Amino acid sequence: MLAEAISVCRAHYLKEALRMATSKDAKTKIELSERLLEKRNAYQEAMRGFKALKHALQRGYFVLKSES
Repeated sequence: MLAEAISVCRAHYLKEALRMATSKDAKTKIELSERLLEKRNAYQEAMRGFKALKHALQRGYFVLKSES
């Protein structure tokens, strides 16, 4: 589930990057660059959280239980 959420954040970030790259209007590019920054920050924070959870799991700070 977490990996899916991160991939969605990455997709949103890349979508904004493509929008900005194809925009011709300077004002629109400024607005898109602000949105791109927000999307990039969300993606990077999600990745940091994932890495922190992975590290904690590898160190044995917690154990994942099956829901079955």
